[in-house]
Amino acid sequence: GTTAIVGNTYAWSPSTGLSSTTVAQPTASPTVTTTYTVTVTGSNGCTATDAVLVTVNTTPPTVDAGVDKNLTCTTTSATIGTAAIAGNSYSWSPATALSSTIIAQPTANPTVTTTYTVTVTGSNGCTATDVVVVNVNTTPPTVNAGVDKNLTCSTTSTTIGTASIAGNSYVWSPATGLSSTTIAQPTANPTVTTTYTVTVTGSNGCTASDVVIVNVNTTPPTVDAGPDKFLTCSTTSATIGTTAIAGNTYSWSPATALSSTTIAQPVANPTVTTTYTVTVTGTNGCTATDVVVVNVNTTPPTVDAGTDKFLTCTTTSTLIGTTAIVGNSY
Repeated sequence: GTTAIVGNTYAWSPSTGLSSTTVAQPTASPTVTTTYTVTVTGSNGCTATDAVLVTVNTTPPTVDAGVDKNLTCTTTSATIGTAAIAGNSYSWSPATALSSTIIAQPTANPTVTTTYTVTVTGSNGCTATDVVVVNVNTTPPTVNAGVDKNLTCSTTSTTIGTASIAGNSYVWSPATGLSSTTIAQPTANPTVTTTYTVTVTGSNGCTASDVVIVNVNTTPPTVDAGPDKFLTCSTTSATIGTTAIAGNTYSWSPATALSSTTIAQPVANPTVTTTYTVTVTGTNGCTATDVVVVNVNTTPPTVDAGTDKFLTCTTTSTLIGTTAIVGNSY
């Protein structure tokens, strides 16, 4: 309406949403667009009408915080929200890890899963809100290189690592002695003790590592067949070898004239000079060999009692035998 004129009366219709229907300038607060008609009656009883349109626009703005996002060790930030609409203003909360709180599409890089709320205010002052969840998955994968292993002369390879987990990838180093560097459980057969490291990468790009030691013990056992021995007509046997070492096993060859082929110190009484070989096997399966010679000397000494002799009345004694040989007894 307009300012009242003295002497005039006023009537408004409809009354819906009006503070008064009989004043020149009522307050209108309809909930929908409404056309109000005012009838003015002058002091002379004449009337006139006019209409005014009160447009009601309480339509909330379009709001879309966008689809939920997932951050990982390889994807550390994401754009949230949707394209800006002209005339709208934007407010995001919380502000944590956002590049801006007043643009339609800020960049988010939180360190923990966070729910962001955007409030959009339209040109008519109406507001609307929506939420988007930024999921943060930086959990490292499970990693287990397995228990330490031991290789020997009899066990020359072993499997390391543990069963693979779906979605994980595996890298082993060093590559030396491995059947593969990209599987969860490679076979290892190094020639020296080696520490292997496995790095596991999960489906979220996060990594974790662990180590396993493959101990290599291929040290041959101590072996000593003992000093050479000599057999004669008076010494007809001899003990060969040296004292047994706990954990070792022994094998002698040839078996000829030995009291045993499987002990550390058998008795030998060959009838001819013989070379014996002992093979010692250690607890790690490694072997070593040595030899000993048993010399047999049963050759009889040279003996000569001399020529026959004759004694007479004039030759009453004579020398018999022959010149002594050093080492002989008579």
